[in-house]
Amino acid sequence: MILYFTGCLMMFQVNKIEKINKNKANVSLTVRFPEDVYNSYKKLSEESNQSFNSIIISALRYSLDNMKK
Repeated sequence: MILYFTGCLMMFQVNKIEKINKNKANVSLTVRFPEDVYNSYKKLSEESNQSFNSIIISALRYSLDNMKK
């Protein structure tokens, strides 16, 4: 999957993550998304048959792994 964010082209692979064990996922967080970002990720989750949460976690992990240091 190729995502385009504000002038930058990135390769992003949606990886199915294992079902989250609530004992391991001990941080609950409310996040407010701009509507366009939410709609893009919601569409991606529907097209890839992944949960919205899985998509967001995959995107966050990808971002952390590929940050310029």
